[in-house]
Amino acid sequence: MSWVTFIWSMTAGICLTLGAVHFLVWTRQRDQWANLVFSFTAAAAAGYAVLDMVALHARTPAEYGELWRWALSLGMLEGVSIAWFIHLYLRAGRLWLLWLICGLRALMLVLNFVHGPNFYFREITSLQPMPL
Repeated sequence: MSWVTFIWSMTAGICLTLGAVHFLVWTRQRDQWANLVFSFTAAAAAGYAVLDMVALHARTPAEYGELWRWALSLGMLEGVSIAWFIHLYLRAGRLWLLWLICGLRALMLVLNFVHGPNFYFREITSLQPMPL
């Protein structure tokens, strides 16, 4: 096992552990919505780490593009969850700005599945393995 796989696996495990703790806190205190949103954020971060690790071992450009398409979907969920967490936990920000963030991220999600391999790349022509 390489050190990159070890670090990414530990990152995903830590995110899932933090998410589980905050989810359990929310089940005991149902009025604390920030804990539930934080558990969604942590789960999305763990999924992102796993997909990133799998993408490191992709063999074809098409496989790499498809993995990043789903990773960016988790990134969208993570970004929206962080915005909601800031609003709920810190009581900060304007509500119209929060909904604008949600709308723009949803638009990005739609464009992610419509445009090319994913939102950021028009075309992935080749992959070059790089030793770490």
